[in-house]
Amino acid sequence: MLISRQIGIVTQVIAVLLVLLTFSSIFGGPLGIIARGERHVLLLVLLGVSCFELWRTGVSKSVQFVRSYPILLVPLFFVAINAFWVFYPLFRKSDTPLFLPFVDAQSLLVPLVLIVAFVAIRDHLSLLYGWARLAIWMSGALAAAHFLVWLYLLVFPVTNDTILEFERSVFGTNEGVNILRQWNNGIWYIRVVWISTYWFVATFFLAPAFIRKRAWLVGVQTLLGLGIIVSYTRGIWLAVVVGMLLLTVALIRSLRGRQISRILVFQPLLVSGAALILAVGIAMAVSSLTGEPSSLSARFSLSVFDTESDKLDSTADNVVNDEGASDRFKQAEKLFEMWRERPIFGYGYGAYAKDLVRHQDRPFLYEMVPFALLMKLGAVGFGLYLLFMLFVAYRVWCLIPTHPVAPALLSGFVSYILQVHTNPVFYSLTGMFIFSFLIMLWMLLEVVVKERNSDVIG
Repeated sequence: MLISRQIGIVTQVIAVLLVLLTFSSIFGGPLGIIARGERHVLLLVLLGVSCFELWRTGVSKSVQFVRSYPILLVPLFFVAINAFWVFYPLFRKSDTPLFLPFVDAQSLLVPLVLIVAFVAIRDHLSLLYGWARLAIWMSGALAAAHFLVWLYLLVFPVTNDTILEFERSVFGTNEGVNILRQWNNGIWYIRVVWISTYWFVATFFLAPAFIRKRAWLVGVQTLLGLGIIVSYTRGIWLAVVVGMLLLTVALIRSLRGRQISRILVFQPLLVSGAALILAVGIAMAVSSLTGEPSSLSARFSLSVFDTESDKLDSTADNVVNDEGASDRFKQAEKLFEMWRERPIFGYGYGAYAKDLVRHQDRPFLYEMVPFALLMKLGAVGFGLYLLFMLFVAYRVWCLIPTHPVAPALLSGFVSYILQVHTNPVFYSLTGMFIFSFLIMLWMLLEVVVKERNSDVIG
C-alpha cells in the first residue's frame, strides 16, 4: 500500500531531512549559506538513516520491492555511467589532478542517496506528494524575493561597486559571476539570478498538478513567472517556451480515449499561460515606469534584433557579438577540438581546456554543457547519457494517459534539462538535487500506476 495510517519515527526523520535539503537548495545561497558543507552532512545523514530503515524493515523486503518495480534501477544506470568516467582518468595517462574528477562529479551523491531514501519509505510514498507541494511553495517564495530585489534596485539604483561587494559577501562569488546585474552591448542590466533560480521553471509546470485552489495557483505561478523573467537568462526563457509547447502536446495526448471536458483537461495550460502573460505584463510595466534599460523589451531587442544599436549589421552578427553568446561559441569550438582528439571515451570528469578557464577553483565548468560532456564522456558516455534522458522523457510520456501528474512532470523535466545545459548548473549540488527531485517524482508515478493496474487485475 502507498498510504499507511501510521508513519514511523524513522520515516518522519527521512521526510524532515528531505525538507531540510530542499530548503538549503532553494534558500541556501540567498541566505548566505555558501559553504555547501551542510548539504553534504544532510546527505550523509539521510543515507545513514535510510540504510538503517532498510535494515530495520528487512533487506529482503526492499529487494522484493525493487524486483516488483525494476524500473527503479534505471536511475542507478545514470549514476553508474557517470561514476565510470569519474574513475576513468585514474586508469589512463593524464595531467589532470586526481582530485578534480571527484570535485567535478561530487553531486552524484545526491541521486544515489535519494534513490535509497525512496526505497526506504516505500510504504509511505504518498509523502512525496507533500514534498513536491512544499518545494513549489518554497520556489514561489524565492521568486517573490527575486522580484522584490529587482524592483528595489530599479527604484533605488546603487553603484556597481556596491552590488559587487554584496554579491561577494552574501554569495561568495568572483567577479565573473553576475547575480544582480549583467553587462551586454554596453548596458548594465539589473537582474536577479542564482543557482536556486533553476527551480522556477520545473515548479512552474508542476504547480497545476499539486495546487488545487485556482487563486493560489495563479498567484504562485505568477510569482514563478516573475522570477523567471527577472533572471534575464535566455536559456531559462527558452525552457519556458519549450515547456509550454510540450505541455500542450502532452495534454492533447491525455485526451485520447477519454470522455472528459476539454476545458478541464486544458485548464493547466490556460492557467499557466495566463499567469505567464500576467508576469510579463507586470515586469514590462515596472521596467517602463522606472525607465531603466533592464526592461524586458530592451533585453530581448539587444540580444536578438538589436533595435537599440546601429553597431551591428544583422541579427546574426548581434547574436555572435553578444558577450554571453560569444563566450559560448568559443567554448563550443575549443571543447569540440578536444573531443576530436579522444572521440570514443573522452577525457573523463575533471578535464578542461588549459587555455579556456572561466573559474580557477573549478576549471572544468563551462556554459556549453553538452560540448563539455561530449569532451569528458566521449561518444560512448555521452550517448549513454542522452539515452538515459530520452528514456525518462519517454516513460513519462507513456504515463500521460494513466496519471494526471504526468503532463506537468514531462514539461517540468524536459524544460529543466534544457535550461541546465546552457549554464554550468547541472553538476552542482543544487542542480543535481532538482534533477533527483524530478526523478523521484517519476519513480513515484511508475509505482502508483503499476500498483493501480495490479489492483485492477487482481
